[in-house]
Amino acid sequence: CCSLTSPGNPIYCADPGRILGESVSILDGQKVYETTYEVEVEKFVYYRYCFQCKCIKPPRSHHCRVTEKCVLDMDHYCPWMNNCVGYGNYRYFLLYLMYMFLGSLYVIGFIIFECVVLSKTDKEFINRQSIFQVNFLQLREISAASYSFTLAVSALISVGLLLAWHVYLTLSNQTTIEFYVNLENHYRAKLENVIFTNPFDEGWRKNIRRVFGDAPWYRDLLPSSRKPPAPKFPFSLDDTSGTLLA
Repeated sequence: CCSLTSPGNPIYCADPGRILGESVSILDGQKVYETTYEVEVEKFVYYRYCFQCKCIKPPRSHHCRVTEKCVLDMDHYCPWMNNCVGYGNYRYFLLYLMYMFLGSLYVIGFIIFECVVLSKTDKEFINRQSIFQVNFLQLREISAASYSFTLAVSALISVGLLLAWHVYLTLSNQTTIEFYVNLENHYRAKLENVIFTNPFDEGWRKNIRRVFGDAPWYRDLLPSSRKPPAPKFPFSLDDTSGTLLA
């Protein structure tokens, strides 16, 4: 689902001044109107105009250099899925990591179980015979189990670390890009003697619902085609009224 689902892209906007406004200056006694390409609606929260995509980037949106598109709530570009992970498919990506982690645990547990409950006869046979005397079928089974165990442990560690990272990001309502942006904002706020707080963080319960919605927890763990919850700051454009809509 993650690779086939669009993360979401801002709508094309030919006249950013109508949405973001214009600034007026006096030059040689005449008024000069200049389009505003950045609007701060809250501390560290901006609507910006993207000159490459000709669209207004809502808060948390970024331009992907791989796909050459702006992505809503962009987290990162995943080469394994050949797609960006963002607003529309982040839940699928998180579930994918969870399924991979649980699948690796299952393989490891199954192999350990098979080794522990190995029949006494087989144990005595293996202990009595040298590696060259074990028949081909038994040797193949041992090799397959060893390979599967090594692969599963490697996947468990790598996917487990990535899953833990994204669980932290979900609980704190950040994306991977925002984590590093917030580090810079925290440093800037410290220089200004201001306490920095993540403007999107609404507490871990609401942060989880930001990804999974209000569905029961057992439905959250299953694949679903339902749309993600509406964002805190709207990112759809009404071309008729020129207002930002949720």
